Amino acid sequence: MTPSSHFGKPTSRIEAGAKVAGIAKYAGEYNVPRLAHGFVVSSAIAKGRIKRIDTADALAVEGVLDVLTHAHRPELASSDEKYKDEIAPDGSPFRPLYDEKIRFSGQPVALVLAEELEIARFAASLVRIEYEAQPYVTDFEAERKRGAVLQPENAPSHSRGNPAGAFAQAPVRVKAEYRMSVEHHNPMEPFATTAVWEGDGRITVSTRFGEASDRVMLVVEDNGPGIPVDLKDKVFAPYFTTKHSKGGTGLGLAIVHRIVSDHGGRIAVADAPGGGARFAIELPRIRAAVRPIYVRMGILPQVAAGLADAAELSVPPERQ
Repeated sequence: MTPSSHFGKPTSRIEAGAKVAGIAKYAGEYNVPRLAHGFVVSSAIAKGRIKRIDTADALAVEGVLDVLTHAHRPELASSDEKYKDEIAPDGSPFRPLYDEKIRFSGQPVALVLAEELEIARFAASLVRIEYEAQPYVTDFEAERKRGAVLQPENAPSHSRGNPAGAFAQAPVRVKAEYRMSVEHHNPMEPFATTAVWEGDGRITVSTRFGEASDRVMLVVEDNGPGIPVDLKDKVFAPYFTTKHSKGGTGLGLAIVHRIVSDHGGRIAVADAPGGGARFAIELPRIRAAVRPIYVRMGILPQVAAGLADAAELSVPPERQ
């Protein structure tokens, strides 16, 4: 791959002019023909299970396309690893609409899809849900004395200093307990994802060993219009995009390049056989039993155009 001349140099933000002029759009403000809208139905209890969901009245509203629930949805992955990446914390991630269990107040339990947002919002009010509520705890102060006690086997391997002794010998001591009010962090704009399918687009992902035995290859090809010759040395540059009018930021392939490089690999772009673009990623082969390498297709905008969500491809142990 030919290094880009854009790396390490200051680059103007592509949306700077639009922001100053007050005409910059949020992610949810890009309208496309025949756009479907979704509205989330949230749980009315904090803990328990859904006994029954009746979506008949919502589906009867003109303009409603479907109502997704845990009992009526596309197939979802069951493995924890499918819902997190290599830097995710331990534990089992939350799976929206996965089963009938209610784990927290306001949990999404249904998604109404309609031709207009107002229709989806109204139809969501017609979804009838019968719950089986279970006891829950939300009062932190009432449960403080029941907090877990640190067991010796879980104690730190070593200690340093004597805080209690130092406090007792201090000439001036202030002993107080402070409580802070609940604070909520809200984003500057509502989160939105717009997915558009155009034509009979196709994406092919293949893996194989590289020319050297200690390397593996990941190749992503599509049958789209391809990338012009004069742009191939620019696609990995930060903030470079050909989709200003569609909300492109020019960060996707730059992030891909950084991730691949950080893992000791290389990425190159070329023409795919028969038309389209071909991205080839070469990575070191991992022989030890470590966590899988993940390649996020959601950050390959030129390759994965038309995909609604980020998809993950892991290199299984037998192929490493």
